[in-house]
Amino acid sequence: MTGPHWANAVRVCLRGESQIILNTILHALDFCQLFSAPNQTLAHASKIPFTITKIINITKSMEKTRPITYSGLWLSSVHGASLFNEAFYTEFGNYLRYTFALTTIRITFDERSFYIKNIQEPIVRTRQTVFQALLFTSLVIELFGFSFLLVKLLVLPIIRRILAVCHKYPVETQISN
Repeated sequence: MTGPHWANAVRVCLRGESQIILNTILHALDFCQLFSAPNQTLAHASKIPFTITKIINITKSMEKTRPITYSGLWLSSVHGASLFNEAFYTEFGNYLRYTFALTTIRITFDERSFYIKNIQEPIVRTRQTVFQALLFTSLVIELFGFSFLLVKLLVLPIIRRILAVCHKYPVETQISN
């Protein structure tokens, strides 16, 4: 900024469009941050250090024949921005903050040497799911068949004997009375 203009805040935005190439997706970058302080103006030489970090997602498909999808995202952060020169104004007087004809804001970008890698895999694949469903279905059929045999061969004969004994004794006790 040139001239006798005073500012006590600055808003810095980073924007980037998304991009898709085959099975690789780069998400849009949209980061804005407001820097301000009450009752202060910007220093004549300010700096804003941006730090950007890569985030990489690897998504594997349910079927092995389908390609792996890669997606990326930039994570922005600002640490240690020095926009207000309180020590300078205290040493040389507060009136100096209004006498500068030029305000310079230096923005630096630093890429982190590490990145975040996230691998997403399905717990089971499609063929494995079908096989487990068939196993479960056959288990249910076997349990139904086993319970049917158990009722036919064990429970029904016992119930028939109990009913026969119950019908036999009440008839004899009535005759003897």
